[in-house]
Amino acid sequence: MFDINMMTDMDTNRKHRHNAEVRDRILTAAAAAFRRAGYAATGIDAVMAEAGLTRGAFYAHFASKEALFAEVVQHRHPLLDRLRARRGETGEALHSQLLEQFDAYLDPANFTAVARGCTAAALAGDVAHAGAAAQAGFTAAHAAILAEMARGQGGRPRPWSAALTLAVGAVQMAAACNGPDRRAAILTEARAAVHALLGAAPSPLADRAGIG
Repeated sequence: MFDINMMTDMDTNRKHRHNAEVRDRILTAAAAAFRRAGYAATGIDAVMAEAGLTRGAFYAHFASKEALFAEVVQHRHPLLDRLRARRGETGEALHSQLLEQFDAYLDPANFTAVARGCTAAALAGDVAHAGAAAQAGFTAAHAAILAEMARGQGGRPRPWSAALTLAVGAVQMAAACNGPDRRAAILTEARAAVHALLGAAPSPLADRAGIG
């Protein structure tokens, strides 16, 4: 028996999935474009061209470029995604994987990819001159990264923010300097300092208390 309500629900679900996919395409394209050229130099047309969509589709999902930027700087952080992907079953394992992520982040061999791909390093300056919405989004992302860094560490206080600031700042400083040797020196020194700040792994007793 034909059920018109079921067909309507299926159509609605398909529309929601399509809208979510389009929105994700716009955000992915915008994040890449903003990180590459900066906020001021990136227009809506450039974002939509990179997404393979029309300008009209933009306004079906975002009220303005400012609103799009605010969402990018809150939700599009590859570093946060990689930290969340850690699957250590103990605090010690999570700590080791945390150091591995920052080692890779500050590896001179990865400099170009990190400088172009890290939202915090590429766009912090743009956010500082943006409106309150972008700054609120970036603040939320910053808090999420710090919370992820602290995951499984038994509540032990550490200078998480200092380590993150040092790492991101080192990438920004390296990007501003000319010459691979100078960049490598900045990143290598920063990597050692991040290790010193993050310290040793938690004890097995902390692991027994849970890694949540």
